[in-house]
Amino acid sequence: MKKFTGAVCAALLLVGLSATPAMAQTVTATLPTFPVTLNGTVMEQQYAQYPLLVYKDITYVPMTWEETRLLGLETTYTQADGLGVNKAAVVREQSILQAEYEPYKVEKANGKSHQATVAEGLIHVNHKSIENGSEEYPLLLYRDITYFPLTWRFAVDEFGWDYTFDHTNGLVITPKVTPKEMNTPSNAIHDVVGKKVVVNATDVYLREAAGTGSEAIGMAQKGYELIVLGTKTVEGKEWYQVVDTNGGDTMWIAGWLTVVAEDQSNSTSNPSAGSIQIESTNTSTVNSMIGQTVDITASGIKLRADTKTSAAVVGETQKGESYTILAAKEAEGTMWYQIRMKIGARAWISEKDIKNAALQSTVPVSTEVKVGSDIIVNANSVNLRLAPVTGAVDSMVDKGARFTVLAIAEVNDAEWYQVRTAEGTKVWIAGWLTTAAVAYENALVTGNNASTGAFTGMELISVEETGEKTVIKLLHGMGNAVNTLNASNTAVTLLLDNVYLNDTISGTYQNGPLAAMKAQTSSDRMVQLALTVENGAYCVLGEEENLLVITVYSQRSTGSNVLENKLIVIDPGHGVDPGAIGKVLGVTDAAVGLDVGLKLRNLFEAQGATVIMTRESDVRVALNDRPALANQVEADLFISIHGNSIDGRPEKNGIETYYYAPNTDAQLYAQSVVRSSLAQHISDGLGMTTGRPSEVRKANYAVLRENNHPSVLVETGYLSNAEEEALLATDEYRQRLAEGIFIGVLTYLSQY
Repeated sequence: MKKFTGAVCAALLLVGLSATPAMAQTVTATLPTFPVTLNGTVMEQQYAQYPLLVYKDITYVPMTWEETRLLGLETTYTQADGLGVNKAAVVREQSILQAEYEPYKVEKANGKSHQATVAEGLIHVNHKSIENGSEEYPLLLYRDITYFPLTWRFAVDEFGWDYTFDHTNGLVITPKVTPKEMNTPSNAIHDVVGKKVVVNATDVYLREAAGTGSEAIGMAQKGYELIVLGTKTVEGKEWYQVVDTNGGDTMWIAGWLTVVAEDQSNSTSNPSAGSIQIESTNTSTVNSMIGQTVDITASGIKLRADTKTSAAVVGETQKGESYTILAAKEAEGTMWYQIRMKIGARAWISEKDIKNAALQSTVPVSTEVKVGSDIIVNANSVNLRLAPVTGAVDSMVDKGARFTVLAIAEVNDAEWYQVRTAEGTKVWIAGWLTTAAVAYENALVTGNNASTGAFTGMELISVEETGEKTVIKLLHGMGNAVNTLNASNTAVTLLLDNVYLNDTISGTYQNGPLAAMKAQTSSDRMVQLALTVENGAYCVLGEEENLLVITVYSQRSTGSNVLENKLIVIDPGHGVDPGAIGKVLGVTDAAVGLDVGLKLRNLFEAQGATVIMTRESDVRVALNDRPALANQVEADLFISIHGNSIDGRPEKNGIETYYYAPNTDAQLYAQSVVRSSLAQHISDGLGMTTGRPSEVRKANYAVLRENNHPSVLVETGYLSNAEEEALLATDEYRQRLAEGIFIGVLTYLSQY
């Protein structure tokens, strides 16, 4: 699958450092036995894919994209200078960084002891070179990720963080926020920001960061137009952060190789009718806007590079997207709000485009919450604590968990709610990480998934059990919204909008994957439907005129092994169209996908599985026909196989396994646990059989989005990387790839 210049950068730092097992020093590290709080976030260790480590009594933090952003750090890599770990020029407010933090998690608990290696290669910390091999506390490599030592020397002397340790709170590190007077947006002091510029030379590099030492990720030719989003001076020369006039990812270009365009018009058409819906009911102050979630209910609303209507348009909204408001600014009598686009660039949107919207503040806590009322957790990996402080943790819950408030405590001007866990333990949860249930549910059914049907009395029409699946039919009203509140391996809770209970819906079942079902009124126009299912079962949602149809599929084994009787669709990417093409040997994406797919078919069929190939030769298959086939045959699993590539990044390597289960899509989110588990098991299997870096990612690919069943897309390696292209050219390596996917599926199904 081709990834063009400027594709979203890797979430993890996988390049630059090496640690060859035969040469590098191996050390033993352990998990922290004390709490660690980084920028106000208590770090979870037991199920972290990249947990904090302790070596020589020093805590080490993984240099993933998430952790570096949380700490206000920037990482760079060039062949000339190696790895750089530097304090960011601007450290944003803690609440914003906390809201953006999404740690990588695994299902299997981490052990206490771990083997890491001392990182080799050139390393700079805050632009100062260090001899890592001679360091008392060297940077380490663990699970192919660079780990950084949180010593006083680096944390305090270099980065200027607040740093404390005691037996009660453990290690607490808090970066200092950049003062507002030093955090002036570049568009306030540089006239070029927000304007179009034209490249005035040939073969001009577009780079990942400002400076000639940064990696080139593309090239622009004379006459090419770009929009300037920001500026930076490096070694006395001005660099521009730019984006293509048609949108895309941000890049940097030497300012002296461009000129301001004479024509500053933008061909973007006027937006279609619509508005932006903001989750809330409190519009009292501008400051309360910052940090709020913005749900887009219409496409085509202009996003601009500056706080004025004459500023260049850097993008448009798409219905169903969500943004977080980062800042607010009044200009020329109009209030503007800054958001971050999906491409990573910041943009401004005017207040008039969010009129008729309501705002829901998360800090301070909504005044609607009272003792006895219900709350819903509005973030993932939220700690339940033994006391109303950031101390000892009892357990953890994810977004969508529902509780009844038993008591309210105010600590340091913030509210904490006492709730009861499913086990009966009384615990405390931070109020700013919850939302009043009524407000949360109202927000769910606005925007992209709003009801359009008539207010309907909900009734149970039928429950059909056939062993491998259970089909539920409910009178729900054509066009009325369905949303998923939460999902696990054994339960799914749906929120049905624009309905009222006209029937008692409660029962247990024994002849299929559905174990129990119960409906209860959530509000005057909403009903919650709780489904208890066998381990690993998943739901597919459909509509038949005025009926809601919920099909619950089992994943348990029915044969002599877990693969016998399973129906698997294998999808070799492309066909006729070669897809990505290797730079050295000319290996194609299409050829890799087909060969690995055929080898995988042989492995599955040998275990009694039935396999359907979307193609068995070099033929063209329409994109939408691929998931449609899986839906038609009710496949147990769908696996799409590709070869990867990225222009201008020959060093980029590794295997990537993708899944898609956003909480904005009721069906996909209801399957989020099984989809992510399938991807993780396959990724682990591939890492084991190939010895290559292998990671799980999320992406909105059509073969995943339009698929009703557990599905993944596997990028087997980068054809743009000479080493991986050479591997992908060999029959032996392709067999190892097939075996890795096979092992992943085997271990995935063995859970159930």
